[in-house]
Amino acid sequence: MDYLIRLLILLSSIVFILNASSNSENKELIVATKISPPFSFKNSKGEWEGVSIELWKNIAKSLNLKYKFQEESLESLLEKIKNKEVDIAIAALSVTANREKFADFTQSYYTTNLSIVIPKKNSSVLREVLNNIFSYEALFVILAIILIVIVAAFAYWLMERKSPEDKDSQLTFADSVWWASSTMTTVGYGNKKPKSVGGKIIAITWMFLSMFLIAGIIAMATSFLTRAQMDYFITKQSDLNKGQIGSIKESISDKYLRSRHIIPTYYNSIEDAVKAVEKGEIDAFVYDEAILRYISDRKYSKTTKLTDARFVPQNYSIILQEGSPLREKINRKLLEFIESPAWDEIKKRYFLKQ
Repeated sequence: MDYLIRLLILLSSIVFILNASSNSENKELIVATKISPPFSFKNSKGEWEGVSIELWKNIAKSLNLKYKFQEESLESLLEKIKNKEVDIAIAALSVTANREKFADFTQSYYTTNLSIVIPKKNSSVLREVLNNIFSYEALFVILAIILIVIVAAFAYWLMERKSPEDKDSQLTFADSVWWASSTMTTVGYGNKKPKSVGGKIIAITWMFLSMFLIAGIIAMATSFLTRAQMDYFITKQSDLNKGQIGSIKESISDKYLRSRHIIPTYYNSIEDAVKAVEKGEIDAFVYDEAILRYISDRKYSKTTKLTDARFVPQNYSIILQEGSPLREKINRKLLEFIESPAWDEIKKRYFLKQ
């Protein structure tokens, strides 16, 4: 009798395991995704498409899996995978040590880096120079030089207006200003020469002082030209602490910025953040290079650009629940597909370069 009971228990267990395995393969999977063009986004009909989406559709078709997409934010997507509220997550999702603690990853299907998007200068060098010339800083320097010229002219006029050697002609203040200006610009005295001892002392002093003034004017003009041609103040990762930086919460860029003690401004979507850069609400936005290049080139090429900085390499993978029985099967189909010409065609279609 005991043997019969044990046999029934064993048979029941086998049937339960087989049913569970069958149900796990035949049930409709919930596939969480998020807006991350060109990897995952909605078209004009409201249907999901993109590099990652097409990859998943091919894998699911090969394995005869039923599924439905469920849109989430990055933060909620990770939370629902952790709590096993969704079965799979696919988009531009990077493999990290922290995420590996509560989820399983497939083989990587794309490699990228973090990059920085900044505003693009729309004005020409000439316009920038003119803007600098008519700035408050330049106006202050010009007024200071005019004041110094007037002081020098007044001192010269005091010494020369009653010069004993030129009693027939009376030196006017306007003549003194002309003398001071022509001397400063190294044009020469013209028809105005100092005759008194005091006038000659003023002239010698003014000539030496003029050399410094002219050197200062040249330096200021050079500074204006250099400033007009100078790159934006954020060009590489070491510049990120100089301004207000945008990020997506719980993203790799968020983790990187906080590791450098930079508190970012968070945005709900990547496009919202790029728009904020365009409008000057933030100084730069840090995110995955492939996504930034796609969005910036297609919609904001006239107002934003990517810097040459590339840092923190990362691999995109499909995320599954921890211990998912589908992992091995999905891995096999994924590797088969990304080694096929169809994968290259998909990437070309979305203007994606590895």
